[in-house]
Amino acid sequence: MTVLLVISAITIAALNVNHVHQDLIVPTEQIDTHVRLATMQVLMVGAAVQLAKVGITAQIQRDLKHAHLEPILHPDNCSTCQGGYNCSDPTRPQACSPGTYAGYGQMQCLRCPIGTFASSSGWSSCSSCQAGYQCSNPAQPQACPPGTYSSSGQVTCQRCPNGTYASSSGWSSCSTCQGGYNCSNPTQPQACSPGTYSSSGQVTCQRCPNGTFASSSAWSSCSSCQAGYQCSDPSKPQACQPGTYAGSGQMQCSQCPIGSYASSYGWSSCSACPLGNQCSDPTRPQPCPPGTYASSGQKQCFACPVGSYASSSGWSSCTACSNGYGTVSIGQTACVSVTG
Repeated sequence: MTVLLVISAITIAALNVNHVHQDLIVPTEQIDTHVRLATMQVLMVGAAVQLAKVGITAQIQRDLKHAHLEPILHPDNCSTCQGGYNCSDPTRPQACSPGTYAGYGQMQCLRCPIGTFASSSGWSSCSSCQAGYQCSNPAQPQACPPGTYSSSGQVTCQRCPNGTYASSSGWSSCSTCQGGYNCSNPTQPQACSPGTYSSSGQVTCQRCPNGTFASSSAWSSCSSCQAGYQCSDPSKPQACQPGTYAGSGQMQCSQCPIGSYASSYGWSSCSACPLGNQCSDPTRPQPCPPGTYASSGQKQCFACPVGSYASSSGWSSCTACSNGYGTVSIGQTACVSVTG
């Protein structure tokens, strides 16, 4: 439109000037009129040229905008730097490197905050370090090694507390050491050895108390030593030998009391020596020899008093001699006549 206006003004001016040239022999007032008209046309041409310049500039600007070159002509309308990119170079955004991030419109990438990570390029925000992992390197979370743990958002892994364990990688919490196991090594619980025990949550195994035992591995408590056995070795109860005994829960076997016996292994109590027997050997009652006797529970036999006898073995008492008979000393096996 502007170009057409310029052409029209120039054409009109040219016609008026030409008309003046052809009609030179005219009255003076007519010449003045034509000159004024020509002058006005020239001024119109100048104004049209100025308008054309403005129109052409506006058109050029519209064409450049359509060609996506707006940032060059309009620096105030630059594109906002997108999240995950660094725009310190305004001509070319660069993706944030692993371990860093940038929010929408930020100029530079920032290091991930403590306890977070960005494992690849171009992150607009960092993720919280997941449980069971450590994020001391914000670019690459690493699983907690055995014996350690971490909760969500922690920078480093922590050693399992006493009495707990983590037997493999990536644990978010440690498990309580189960009864019968030793967790002094928090990576691998170990069964308590025979003669020892542990209750749940204990760090180490303990020796069985006196009078108790654990005959195999991984006992969470020790059993009371059974009657007839001694538990001086808490890993292996042993039967009491003949002549000895033990009640329940005793550490050692005891000698049978005087006048009693235990003739075989594993007696929980000793028996009283039977009638007519002596128990000087607590493992085996022995019958009293002829001329002697013993009541129940005696360690040894006694000689029959004068005037009595025991004609064979194993007598619990001696028999008095009949009238007219007697003995001249103790320990006799028969009576003799004392008459005449």
